[in-house]
Amino acid sequence: MALNNLDLLKDKIIAFFLIALAAYVVSAFIELVAARLKACLWRDYACAVINSVGNQQTYSSAKNRMVIQGWLGSEAPATMDGAISIYYGLISVTSSVVFTLYVFHVLLGGIVTLLIAATILVSYVFVRVGKERIGRWATEIQRRRLQVVNGIDALWSKSLNGNSAMRLEASETFRTRADDYALGRSAYARLEQTVACGPIFIAVIALVSYVIVFPGRESEWGVIIAILPRSLQLFGSVHSMSLYASKFILYRKKISNLAGFFGSLDQQQFSEQIKHHELLIRDLHTDQLVEPSLFLSQLCGSTVSSGRFLVVGRNGSGKTSLLKTIKSMLPESILLLSDVALFEGEEGLSTGEQRLYQITQALQQNLNVLFLDEWDANLDPWHRNAIDKLLVERANTLLIIEVRHDGDPQHYALKTPLSS
Repeated sequence: MALNNLDLLKDKIIAFFLIALAAYVVSAFIELVAARLKACLWRDYACAVINSVGNQQTYSSAKNRMVIQGWLGSEAPATMDGAISIYYGLISVTSSVVFTLYVFHVLLGGIVTLLIAATILVSYVFVRVGKERIGRWATEIQRRRLQVVNGIDALWSKSLNGNSAMRLEASETFRTRADDYALGRSAYARLEQTVACGPIFIAVIALVSYVIVFPGRESEWGVIIAILPRSLQLFGSVHSMSLYASKFILYRKKISNLAGFFGSLDQQQFSEQIKHHELLIRDLHTDQLVEPSLFLSQLCGSTVSSGRFLVVGRNGSGKTSLLKTIKSMLPESILLLSDVALFEGEEGLSTGEQRLYQITQALQQNLNVLFLDEWDANLDPWHRNAIDKLLVERANTLLIIEVRHDGDPQHYALKTPLSS
């Protein structure tokens, strides 16, 4: 009988080491998968957000661009990295707890195992009770973090270009927002630790009570003493599991905020910005003036497929808004704005060289319409003439619609436009 017990003990020891080895192998594999998954998820999410915007010029405000850059460059990758780490961490620590419970069950029997299992159940209850509060903090922390990130641009600009008062104001604003974000993180950390430590207190009280009334023999006490270090590790694992569980709820809310991010962007109403009665479209080949409504009708009816047209109007009449409106109707077109670089490789070039490079690159693309917004702004005569000559040549086979920086609406005021 003693020999059978020894064989059984050997089998359990072998099983212990094999399970431990399997746990470490699985943990290493999970880390490799997680590293790859983080990069792929962020890539796919960034592409999905940009594709959602697509050709919709109503989202083309500078504010949206700053918000998207801050979101995709800061909050989104941080949320995805954290979520994946939390999900895999929760799996890992839960596996560790289950493995330790198995060891305790083998060595100490069912009572101690049930006490610790009850502790885990209490931990789950604590997390469920704090679920709504954790979710609220998830949204609030994201909002405060994004506010800090978006404030970096203003801090940078005012520090470089402002006077001492502006620099001080920008610095104080940034510090206030950063402190507000830090306070939010601290408040959540207190909530998190309360959720995580509560079950440990309950477990210690239960186990101490059990030890006081434990009727075991001397050999059984030896087993308890031998596994005390493992008991401390188990408490640490239960604490970690509670933290992971609360973070799991936190990041579930953050992930849902990622899904709803696109709906938080502002949309511009170009129809309210365009003053049609103050705008005219001039055919630079025939010098004929056309009202915007008639030109749009001709464009939609495909009666205009090439040529060069200039949008004429006073400042504030909505010339750029008209370009963006037409751009939204033509997804295979390209819009070049003076403050946006669509093509790489212009580092170290002068303003004129940059503008010529951008237009040349655009003309090499597969497009049916090219929109140019103030392409002549701040150009020297040589580059202005070079670009103008290039556009004249390409207008024979391509439709070019442009707004000029030096356009003079008074020059065309006496001419009678064609109307619908």
